[in-house]
Amino acid sequence: MRVSPSYPATIEFPEAFAAPPSCGDCGDKTGLFRLDVFNDARYLVVKPRLFAGPQPDGSVISVSDFLTTLTVRLASFTLTMQIEYVDDPKKADPRIVFTLPARSQESAFVQQEVAKARKQLEEDFASKLDKASTQAFLKALTGHHTCTPLSQRARRDDIVVQAQELCSFGARFYVVFTVENRARTTMEIDTVALKHGQDKKTLIVPDSPQLYLSTDHLDFQAIARGVIGFSLDEGQATPRLYALTVLERGGLGRSLSIDAIEP
Repeated sequence: MRVSPSYPATIEFPEAFAAPPSCGDCGDKTGLFRLDVFNDARYLVVKPRLFAGPQPDGSVISVSDFLTTLTVRLASFTLTMQIEYVDDPKKADPRIVFTLPARSQESAFVQQEVAKARKQLEEDFASKLDKASTQAFLKALTGHHTCTPLSQRARRDDIVVQAQELCSFGARFYVVFTVENRARTTMEIDTVALKHGQDKKTLIVPDSPQLYLSTDHLDFQAIARGVIGFSLDEGQATPRLYALTVLERGGLGRSLSIDAIEP
């Protein structure tokens, strides 16, 4: 490897240093070369500490005197390099990168194994979540619960929203509804909102509504089925009135509301 006073060489390695790199004629105050080691980044920099030719003390150091070895021990192998001096920076080696031939294949294998493990974890988590949800639903069924049929509806431009059922499981309340597109143009459902209260003056929107929608894209004669619900905080009175609103995304920007749903 060739270095020049104004053109130091950077050498990069694929692994961490197993021991401090050893340079035969390197030093900060003595030696013909200077060696700077960057352990965390796994690279080092080598450059001549002096210029070849006459020195301030009257001595002369020839270009041929600037010759030493650099030994680097890594986890997998050990490298020994010869360091030479050149006057012309164009002939110097500015950067050398060492790689492991099989490392790219090993990395691909590791990435595949990580992907498999991540997929398995996601599947296991989904399975546990599904079991937990099922258990929570079954537990709710063992407690007091009621379901009351509803028939209120709202219609606008051949879009029909109908409330079909109100169910309560303890402190949790759900309204089952449908959105039907009887128009020739498609409809995209943007948001669904549910208010509850004792009367029209006390209607509020729950902080964390729960929503399921079979689809938000409705072609001609398509029907979306949905459930929207909420949980009452401790001390809250059981609602006596509900209001359901469906907003369209894009298109005509239509809004359909059933303002008085009473069980």
